[in-house]
Amino acid sequence: TSKFFYNFDRHQLLIGVNSATPTAKLNVSGGDINLSKDNFYRYNDVKIMYASTTLEDYFFGNAGNLTMTGTNNTAIGSLALSSNTVGQYNMGIGANALVNNTSGNQNLAMGVSALSQLKVQDNNVALGFNALTISTGAGNIAIGSRSNENGTGDFNITMGYAVDQPCLTCSYQLNIANTIYGKHIREGTNNEYIGIRSSNPATALDVTGGVRMTTGAITSLSPGVMHIVAGS
Repeated sequence: TSKFFYNFDRHQLLIGVNSATPTAKLNVSGGDINLSKDNFYRYNDVKIMYASTTLEDYFFGNAGNLTMTGTNNTAIGSLALSSNTVGQYNMGIGANALVNNTSGNQNLAMGVSALSQLKVQDNNVALGFNALTISTGAGNIAIGSRSNENGTGDFNITMGYAVDQPCLTCSYQLNIANTIYGKHIREGTNNEYIGIRSSNPATALDVTGGVRMTTGAITSLSPGVMHIVAGS
């Protein structure tokens, strides 16, 4: 049953659904509120929540759109994933996250403007404000506020605040907290280089600074070259 109640003191019409004493413009008790297809829940004329259950797309906070044909997308935050057309399995959380993506798939962006310039590439992960914000590549991972916000290329990994890949236009690089670096990472060439405090490693392990062993010993060395550079 529904009860209509007019409050003469406030000059308001208060409607209750299964609520005999409504206290708001609309009070619903003991049931659901159902919006039919292609309709929205709005606040101050802004689309707050809408979905396509056919495509399994769900959007909150003026995010996404209902013209896309891509499936299994989720977006939360103003304009997040709002340009998407055929991209699938994407998640954008934060204002402007994945805002320009159209056909990229399986991307995760969490943070304001994370992956905001990506359009067509796949399999990126950006966690943090402005993470991977100008990247248009594939398979990149950036963790931390402003992590790799200036880098492009593919299959790069960065971790830490305002940490960029060592070569801003290269691929297959690693930078952890501007301390541990890598080249040819995940390239599949058996030519991976790791640098400790060396941003451009030239061999499998390139260390700038001292190396200390507290226990154990080097028992054998395979054929190769060991470079020892005298320090002060």
